[in-house]
Amino acid sequence: EKLDYLQDLGVEAIWISPIIANVAKGYHGFWGKSLIDLNPRFGTAEDLQALVHAVHSRGMLVMVGVVANHMGQTWEDVPSI
Repeated sequence: EKLDYLQDLGVEAIWISPIIANVAKGYHGFWGKSLIDLNPRFGTAEDLQALVHAVHSRGMLVMVGVVANHMGQTWEDVPSI
């Protein structure tokens, strides 16, 4: 809803936080628990697609933050040894 305002300011790209699902109490994308599931705080996959399409239709870019060096501290998905 603020894309027109950002475009009028001369913004050419928007960099959003990491969008992956986080462990409990993780909200910023740096405590990922899944590299596939989206963080529900950012909406649905359809919401993300709509944002990207709306930004691109204005000739702007979307960058998604990626944290490649660590995941959240959880062993939920690791089978017992």
